[in-house]
Amino acid sequence: MANQSKQSDLEQMFNRIARHYDLANDLQSLFLHRYWKKKVKSLAAVSSNQYALDICCGTGDIAFELAQTDATVVGIDLSLPMLEIAQFRIQEYDFPINRRSTNSNNQSKLNKKTENVFFIKSDGLNLPFKDNTFDAITIGYGLRNIIDYVKALAEMFRVLKPGGRIVILEFGKPPNKLWNKIYFFHLKKIVPLLGKLIAKDWGAYFYIYESLLKYPGQFIVDKRLKDLGGINTKIINIMGGAMTINYCEKPFKNK
Repeated sequence: MANQSKQSDLEQMFNRIARHYDLANDLQSLFLHRYWKKKVKSLAAVSSNQYALDICCGTGDIAFELAQTDATVVGIDLSLPMLEIAQFRIQEYDFPINRRSTNSNNQSKLNKKTENVFFIKSDGLNLPFKDNTFDAITIGYGLRNIIDYVKALAEMFRVLKPGGRIVILEFGKPPNKLWNKIYFFHLKKIVPLLGKLIAKDWGAYFYIYESLLKYPGQFIVDKRLKDLGGINTKIINIMGGAMTINYCEKPFKNK
């Protein structure tokens, strides 16, 4: 019951800030999060006739990046307001095919490229998919928000095809002690202030600091991925470990 209450609280928090979520991400990261999400797309390495899952998809940034590869992409999130924004963005997103179109009778920006993106309400602990479904699974700034991150990683492995890739973009824990202190001060004092100014919600952005205190960090996540059988794991530290990408592959079964 405690876990259900916590999950409900998180859902309500993200519901509150959905309208300002994209603007806050841009300003807090100085627009750099867009570059990092393109890196996630590159590491996911999906292509036409493949399937990708983006967990905790929010308003759809990573899902749309993946969709530009012609893969079929499913984005899941617990927050309906976030998903509503993502669904609306399907009509507005400037896919390459839109820029190439010469059809004078083009009724809208909806086309076969955007039809490869789907958004559904679900959580990362009980993925509603069969085993070995996806060629790549991504999650951006969501793993630390899942109540049981180890179970969430196990669920990812379950629905990932052998040879598939998991790519996790998340706040990190800088190994340098001085930079670690400066970084956590920024998260504790500056980020909540920006949240109050942008989204009128100090608490939702102070939560980033609180959640990162409890989050095990990139090195422990790497170990958990290996414990689950992940191979070719790597940690990509960005800005001295302030942001991180954890990567691994699911091995093919032994013959």
